[in-house]
Amino acid sequence: FHQMIEKWWGQVIPPDPDTLFFEAKKLLSQVEGNDDMFKYILHHMTFESESSKVMCMDKVFVELVNEYYVPGQVKWLNDDQLKKITDRADALKYSICGNVAHDITLPGLDGTTWESLHDIDARYTVMVVWESSCGHCKKEMPILQRILRNGMTKDSRSMPSEMISSLNHGLSIWRPQITWTGRTSVTTLSSTLKTVLPSL
Repeated sequence: FHQMIEKWWGQVIPPDPDTLFFEAKKLLSQVEGNDDMFKYILHHMTFESESSKVMCMDKVFVELVNEYYVPGQVKWLNDDQLKKITDRADALKYSICGNVAHDITLPGLDGTTWESLHDIDARYTVMVVWESSCGHCKKEMPILQRILRNGMTKDSRSMPSEMISSLNHGLSIWRPQITWTGRTSVTTLSSTLKTVLPSL
């Protein structure tokens, strides 16, 4: 049975969050009354969606938790286990595909101007969380900048707007790392906001 469920969930159903959640609800409704089967299938789908390497599958995890765990349909879990799962879903709900991210207002390079995430007039916004002493970050940033620069010949509203963020302390530490871009509207994230954004 495990192999059948694994193949059905991982290969038969298209890896689309809405489709997976729809099919999950349909299957779970068909095994109502069979507690062992319900537990096994729900656990499998919850684990697979939460740990999936496919983008946007965390949306399925959040929806499963809200549909079955939050209302108390998982009697086999104790309070601590249930809280761990619901807390995880709660932490993910603002970053899942299709949802509008929380508005964040951050200081610019000059330290005096401020920019709101929701005020950026662009179809797409790329938010990069980085650390100035990170070797991988230093390799990644020029690549991101080239992608942005190469797209400037197209409609500017279609181009990503960079909201570049650093978790370093102090303007003097991270400013030299990003001024090479030639941008003056780069937005930064102070380490003091880590308490506001614990998932970072």
